[in-house]
Amino acid sequence: MRALTVVALALLISCLQTNSRVEGDPAEEKDNKQENVDPDVRAELKALKEMVEQQRVELEKYKTKTGERGTESEPVEARLKPEDLTESELQELKSKGPGLAAKLSVEEKLTGDLPVRYPQTVTDRPNVAFTVALTNSGRVGPFNADTTLVFSKVITNFGDAYNPITGVFTAPVKGVYYFYANIFGYFSERWMGVAFYKNRNSVFTLYDTSNGNHEYASNVAILQLEKGDVVYMRLVKNHEIYDDPLNHTTFSGFLLFAI
Repeated sequence: MRALTVVALALLISCLQTNSRVEGDPAEEKDNKQENVDPDVRAELKALKEMVEQQRVELEKYKTKTGERGTESEPVEARLKPEDLTESELQELKSKGPGLAAKLSVEEKLTGDLPVRYPQTVTDRPNVAFTVALTNSGRVGPFNADTTLVFSKVITNFGDAYNPITGVFTAPVKGVYYFYANIFGYFSERWMGVAFYKNRNSVFTLYDTSNGNHEYASNVAILQLEKGDVVYMRLVKNHEIYDDPLNHTTFSGFLLFAI
């Protein structure tokens, strides 16, 4: 019995020694592994470890800084909450409210009226301009009744609003137009006289006498016309005017702006 106990103890001791050799001491294994690592590799690993540590420190600094900023902004955000405003601050905001609303209403009305007040831009405004001369035949008149003058020599006619067959300008759009009329009398004892018309109404009349010499008379009109309104010139009865290839007697006009 005693012999069996000794044998059992011997077997137990042998198993423990074998297990110790198999598992080993981790610290001893780490030292053995480090001893087997190449010195250059070991230096690179150390540098990499230091770099990682530096990045970790920088990250902690960044977290701390952003946390401080968030703390600083908290009072501002808190003041924006209605429940944190004082009674006097709320009353002040309420008193300013109607005035701000009225101001906004006026601004909206003004901006809303812009398309109505200025419906056209420069890009969509029609090009309207003309200059015409009367004739190459010399004297025109006298006639025993007022006679519409047909300025047959077209120098410029942008937009074709002037009709060289009838002598009438027709407004293509509603707007404000500029007109200029010039007449010439040449060595005649008769008076020259021309009336400027808008629709059926005389706007102005040019009169002068050459007294055996030559004379010019001219005038300008700025008119607001509706689309379709007509403008023309009429020779007053028993009067005469003169024109030749030098274009002494002319009629001009153009659109200032559409409305």
